[in-house]
Amino acid sequence: MALAAGVLISLLLFGILYNIMGRASMVEELVKTRTGELSREVTERERLDSDLRVKAEQLIRTNAELAHRERLMHGFIEGAPDPILVLELDGRIRSMNASAQKISGYSEKELTGKHLANSGALSKASLPTALKEFALVLTGAERKPFELVII
Repeated sequence: MALAAGVLISLLLFGILYNIMGRASMVEELVKTRTGELSREVTERERLDSDLRVKAEQLIRTNAELAHRERLMHGFIEGAPDPILVLELDGRIRSMNASAQKISGYSEKELTGKHLANSGALSKASLPTALKEFALVLTGAERKPFELVII
């Protein structure tokens, strides 16, 4: 009987060990699968991070170029002997050069933010032409030179 009990215990232990090994094998497969998924996710994240760094560098270069061009344009506008008003897309005055201030008698501070039509900087006779030309600029239409009377 002791021999039968020993064999029975051995069989039970073998069954338990076999069951544990089967589960370990399943766990190993799950770990391999998840490790592969995580590896792909890390690779994708590294690619996205790299793309983001490239885009950020491009944006920094573009912003620097834009700032440089803006400084150049400002220099051209300020140095121009003709009066120049710079308008926002909605027609409000963004800035004006020294010639425009001198001829109009208004300071830049007085006109900045006012709509061109309500600024008082142009004569009433010039206002329709100015508004028409501004509308053409917004559409990108080709225009011919024109003159306006600044008060």
